[in-house]
Amino acid sequence: MSMMNKKAFWILAVAVIMGCGSVDNGSNPTVIEVDISPQSNVTYQGQTYRTVQIGTQVWMAENLNYVPENIQGVYIDSLHPEYGAYYTWAAAMNLPSSCDTSDSGECGKINSPHQGICPEGWHIPTILEFEELGVYIYNQANPNNQKQVSTSIPGASIYDIAHKLKTIDWLPVGKKVATDEYEFSALPAGYYENGKFKYQDSNGYFWSATPHSKYPKNAYRQRLYSDYDYWGWDDNHRSYAYSLRCLKDSN
Repeated sequence: MSMMNKKAFWILAVAVIMGCGSVDNGSNPTVIEVDISPQSNVTYQGQTYRTVQIGTQVWMAENLNYVPENIQGVYIDSLHPEYGAYYTWAAAMNLPSSCDTSDSGECGKINSPHQGICPEGWHIPTILEFEELGVYIYNQANPNNQKQVSTSIPGASIYDIAHKLKTIDWLPVGKKVATDEYEFSALPAGYYENGKFKYQDSNGYFWSATPHSKYPKNAYRQRLYSDYDYWGWDDNHRSYAYSLRCLKDSN
């Protein structure tokens, strides 16, 4: 593995930006160092994506922007190309469009990992893999209060970490500004539903590969809100179109 890069974030600067008061000239600012491993870019279907390793996971650090032929349920907002494509769950999983309303037959055949429309060697993350990302970031900041990744569907959201995963142009949550410390660069892309793009510049959502065990029309999504600083998850109808991040297969 290549050497880890040190990326320092000056809390002093954030305090000044947010108007938290003056700082004595003789004091030393607090520095938080974050270990991020540089990774090679990935070129897929004519587009190049930045990637980043966080903990043991290697993520695409940009929303997938691939529009495959002959697959329904993929949408592009020409006014916001930076947000990438929006996918229904069936489209993301590279399954028939009928899988947005059913889990029978082919729709119930979910691989582990499940490549979906991600590049070879990459896959659609499960909701537990999203949780693992949040747990790692939380534990880095809380060495004396460690969390564990769930063994089934995650429970409570993880608080006070979302600002570390958001791009810096998100609105502040109280006195916490988005820093993108881990270079995951989550965007407030909103979602697409019933012919309209909604909650753009406000919320961000990613589909997971985890279907709901009781409701065949639902699957789990990862979410970030502009007015809360938590890394959370819930389930929603598969016909909603959300952003997509691919996760590299583990060796």
